Formats: sequence, structure tokens, C-alpha cells
Amino acid sequence: MQVECTGRQVTITKALRTLAEEGIARIAIILGKTTSAHVVLTAEKYRQMAEVTVKTRLQTIVGTAEGTAMEAVLREAILKAET
Repeated sequence: MQVECTGRQVTITKALRTLAEEGIARIAIILGKTTSAHVVLTAEKYRQMAEVTVKTRLQTIVGTAEGTAMEAVLREAILKAET
């Protein structure tokens, strides 16, 4: 599946990219045929935000999270999209 990562005021590191790809892979196993996924990471002063959007043929699933550490925020957004 194709995973697109966008960083707004954030540099997408290799660790963040692999974390996102592993989480999306778990979601893809649950959903079956998924067409695409988009991960948006945003930083504003001390606030870090992550939005995970997974598009399937019939629906679009969105998980968002906000906090102070980017890795924890990304994990939380993936978990919300997974549930």
C-alpha cells in the first residue's frame, strides 16, 4: 500500500516514517484492500499534532492526536485509526 507522509514545520525522520509505515501495515491487515494512506505531522510551538487518514474503497478512516512528543502522538493517532 502507498503511504504518503507530510511534515508541516516538522522534518520527517526515518524513525517517524518507519513508525507510520508499520502502523499503517497493521491497519491494512485488518481492513484488507486499502487504497492509500496519508500521514500529516504538524508542529506549532510546543504542540505536536498527527493526523492519519486511511482510504479504502468504501470508507475513509481518520485518526488524530495531539501532545508534546511526536512519536507518542503518532502512535496515538495510529491507534485511534486502528480502533
